[in-house]
Amino acid sequence: MKENLNIILVLGSARDGRVSEKVAKFVFEKSSIIDGLKVSMVDVKDHLFGKTIPPSEKSEITGVWKKIAKESDGFIFVVPEYNHGYPGEFKILLDSAHDEYIRKPALLVTVSDGPWGGARMAENLKPILNNFGIISLPAVLHTSFADEKFAEGKAPDEKYQEQLEKLLNQLVEYIRGVSVIKKV
Repeated sequence: MKENLNIILVLGSARDGRVSEKVAKFVFEKSSIIDGLKVSMVDVKDHLFGKTIPPSEKSEITGVWKKIAKESDGFIFVVPEYNHGYPGEFKILLDSAHDEYIRKPALLVTVSDGPWGGARMAENLKPILNNFGIISLPAVLHTSFADEKFAEGKAPDEKYQEQLEKLLNQLVEYIRGVSVIKKV
C-alpha cells in the first residue's frame, strides 16, 4: 500500500478578495499533521479556461489539470456558496476531466458568510461529484460565517478544527479502503 497519499486540495473560486482562500490555506496547513498525506493546493485561478472543454477533447489547456487529477489519490474541494450554487469556474474545471476522477474519494469543505455554511451548495454539488465517479465523504465541513471565523489573525474555534481533523482522517480511511477494493 502506498505510504503517502497524494491529495489535491482545490480552491474553487477565482473571485478577488475570496474568503475561501483563507479557509483553503487553513485546511492545507492542518492537513500536514495527518500521517500519510501529501497535499498539494490547486487554485482554480490558475486553470481558467474561459469555456467548457469536454474531457474527450485533447487540449493543452486542460492537459495539466487532467494529469494532476489522474495522479491524485483523492481530493479536498474548498468551495464557496454563491447564490445557493458553486462558482462557474469550479464547474468548468471539473467538466474538463472525467475518467481521472473515478473511484477517488473527496472531502467537501463549503464556505459561506451566512449561517448555513454552504449547505445548499453542497446539496447541489454532491450529485455532480458522484456523476464523475468521485466518492464524496458523507459528512461535509460547513464553514458558516467564514468572514468572521477567518478574520485577519483569527483561528477558527476548536470544534471546527476537531471536525476538520476527523474528516481528514476519514478521507485517508476512504482512500485506503478504495485501494483495497481496486486490488480485489
